[in-house]
Amino acid sequence: MKKIMKKIPVTLLVTSLTTQMALAADPADRVLKNADVYTVDAKNPNAQAIAIDDGKIVFVGSNDKVAEYIGKDTKVDDLKGKFVLPGFIDTHAHFALGAAIASAVKLDESGTPESWAAEIKKFADANPDAPAILGLGFAAAAFGKDGPTKEMLDKVVPNRPAVIIDEGGHSAWFNSKALEMAGITKDTPDPVPGVHMYKRNAKGEPSGYNMEAMTIYPLMSKLKLLPPELIIKGGEQLFPMLPSLGLTAYYDAGMMQMEDMVYPALASLEKAGKLPVKVTSSYIIQSPSQIPTAIEKIKGYKAKYQSALIRPNTIKIHNDGTMEAKTAALLADYTGDKGNKGGILLSGDVLKNFVADIAREDLNVHIHAIGDKTVSEGLDAVEYARKQVPNTKSRFAMAHVILTQDKDVPRFGGLDVVAQTTPAWMSQEDEVNPNLGEARSKQRYRIKSMEDGGAKVTFGSDFPVGGKYGLVPLNNIEVGMTRKGFDEGAKSLGEEGEKMSLESMIKGYTINAAYQLGMEKEIGSLTVGKAADIVVLDENLFKIKPTDIHNVKVDMTIMNGKTTYSAQ
Repeated sequence: MKKIMKKIPVTLLVTSLTTQMALAADPADRVLKNADVYTVDAKNPNAQAIAIDDGKIVFVGSNDKVAEYIGKDTKVDDLKGKFVLPGFIDTHAHFALGAAIASAVKLDESGTPESWAAEIKKFADANPDAPAILGLGFAAAAFGKDGPTKEMLDKVVPNRPAVIIDEGGHSAWFNSKALEMAGITKDTPDPVPGVHMYKRNAKGEPSGYNMEAMTIYPLMSKLKLLPPELIIKGGEQLFPMLPSLGLTAYYDAGMMQMEDMVYPALASLEKAGKLPVKVTSSYIIQSPSQIPTAIEKIKGYKAKYQSALIRPNTIKIHNDGTMEAKTAALLADYTGDKGNKGGILLSGDVLKNFVADIAREDLNVHIHAIGDKTVSEGLDAVEYARKQVPNTKSRFAMAHVILTQDKDVPRFGGLDVVAQTTPAWMSQEDEVNPNLGEARSKQRYRIKSMEDGGAKVTFGSDFPVGGKYGLVPLNNIEVGMTRKGFDEGAKSLGEEGEKMSLESMIKGYTINAAYQLGMEKEIGSLTVGKAADIVVLDENLFKIKPTDIHNVKVDMTIMNGKTTYSAQ
């Protein structure tokens, strides 16, 4: 060591030490002190204080040391022992769609066809000048195997188009006027037979029950139900709520063929200073016909709309449906429905080649995969892409992963495929049981096994699906640990071995989430050099029972060093 020191010029040593002292003495814009900080940084897991300058973290450590960063103009927050985490990241949501339907009639999914009809009529009567009626929240299973009919909806909305989206966002209830104005007739072919299709009555006419996105959102666009100004208006209501939940970023998992309306709306909100979260966004594939132009589409949105807060970098493949509607693709028949295994949008070489093409462009891939067949085919496609493009920078994620066969569980870790899901759904799955049978029902949400196999697991709300229950990160953290809802009389999903630890649940909302988005060097942990995206909670999650987590309150949320929410 002495020999090395002799070779370093004295002037260089003096300059270096002086620089370090100057850096340490530079006052920060903001300091958080007297906090209980859980950094999600393995190299520096706990701290008392954070210093922030120019929107970035410049210090994480003790109260004594942070004093060096306090100058006469430094804003100092004395957190009085409150619990501090990296800002939460929702890894699968449709907040832009949620903004668009903010003014729609909201139905209670636990209701009945009669109660829903009454609510729709009440809303329609209260809005006589609305050119159309838009709603959300019915449960298709309540109508039986044939689903709702246009005649039922005609009785309460006879003269205006009415479109009511189900609680899962994968099917919709149209009245006769809406079908007529959208040009849907007996001769209209199903967009993707067996997957995206119009339910037919005995005469072969569309019944009013439209299944999957290509039979819903393009028609809503054609009917001009979701213009940009409505999205902006709804966004001004919805987006300010997100920081109150501790959210600082999210992945928009698809704009449902309305990108040309949604992206300008998001840009307008950002310009007006009304976008308090970072948005990683996508171009969604809901038909094979989109494949030839998909990559150029997302590149075009990236070139036009990428900004400080908006980052279009993902192609979302909406590859199957839901188990409630029996449209999720399974390896074996749905229970009691011989010959019905659901449907898959892209499979085999088509899916493999498409995913490989995306990987060549270093774009992220996000595959909606609820059924075990869809999960398996998605993993096959990623395996192929990794062989074809071994140095790709793409991040691969499989969304929902509700049902996974045994041999596919360890493949998530082996292929570095992020397993993304919504824990709150674990307590809301009763209607799925009859469709799967007891044995397969026990194979749902195998996220702990996936994590044990080396996979990164992340969490999101899929909002507006599931409403506010699943929107709240703290709700999801609790249910992921307990596999049980916190409402009175809630049932457990079972499979005790699949319960996640608190550490894993937090990682799923922070550093793992950032990894999925390709932003782990920028956000996801409280680390020097990263953006100051922070959530302050009124209780330390490690010091309370898991069943009490849903009662914890967000005290403050900070994005890029600025307060976006304060409970004070």
